[in-house]
Amino acid sequence: MRPSLPLQLCHRQGEPGHGVLVRLARRSGRLDAYRFASFLGMDARRLLNGHDVTVVAELAGLSAADVSSWSPIVDPTARLVKLRGVTLADRDWSTHSRRYCPQCLAVDVRTARAEAMESGWVVHHRAIWDVSAIQSCPDHLCPLTDVCWHCGQRQGWRSTDLCHCCRCKADLTAGPIGHHLDPVGGYIAGRMMGWGSDCSVLDALPLNDALRLCMRLGQAMRIGSVYTLPRQDRPSVRGDNYGGRLSGNYDGR
Repeated sequence: MRPSLPLQLCHRQGEPGHGVLVRLARRSGRLDAYRFASFLGMDARRLLNGHDVTVVAELAGLSAADVSSWSPIVDPTARLVKLRGVTLADRDWSTHSRRYCPQCLAVDVRTARAEAMESGWVVHHRAIWDVSAIQSCPDHLCPLTDVCWHCGQRQGWRSTDLCHCCRCKADLTAGPIGHHLDPVGGYIAGRMMGWGSDCSVLDALPLNDALRLCMRLGQAMRIGSVYTLPRQDRPSVRGDNYGGRLSGNYDGR
C-alpha cells in the first residue's frame, strides 16, 4: 500500500510524469527523487519510460489524463515513442539525461516569487525537452542543454533541485545564454503543442515521416542530388540550407 501525501502540486503545463515525480519529491522536502520513488513503492527508472504515470499524478493531486498526455508511451520492440498524440523514433527522444532551458527555469523562479511559493514547487521539467530532435527552446530560441555551464557535469534525474547543478551546485540559470535558430525543432514543438503552421506538406504527414523527410532534404541540399542517400547525421538536419528555407515558412509558433 502506497503512503498518502499531505502535500500536493499545482498544475504546470507540459509536465510529464517523471517531471511530476521530481517536483513532488521537492515539495515533500526530499533531495533524492529516486529514493522518494522507492518510498512510494515505484521505480523512478520505469517512470522515465512512461510507467506509473497515473499513480504519481494522483499522489500529486493532478489530473491523471493531463499528465499522461505529456508522458511518453515507449514501444521498445518497434523502437517508437508516442507523445502528445504523435509518434517519434526512439532516437529522437531520450531521458538518459535531463535537458533544460535556462531561461524557462528562470521564468519558473520568477513565477514562484510572484506566487509566494518556494521555487522548487514551481520549477518544472517540460516534456518537449526530452525530444532530442528539438535542439532549441521554442519560446526563447536558446539551445537546450543537459550539462552544467560551470563544471560540465551532465544533469540527471536524481537531484530534485532543477535550478542547480547536481555536482557543483552552480545556478543553471546564471550561465551564458546562446541563440540558436531551430526551425525543424520549432516545427516539432508546434505539432506537439497544437500550434498552427504553414508547412502543409509536412502537416499532412505523420510526424515521424515528416522528420525523416526533413532529414533527407537537409542532407540532399548539402551533398547534392544523388540516387541513393546514405544515412543522414544530425548536423545535416541542423544545417542552414534546408533549415533556412523551412524557417521562411514556419516561425516557430
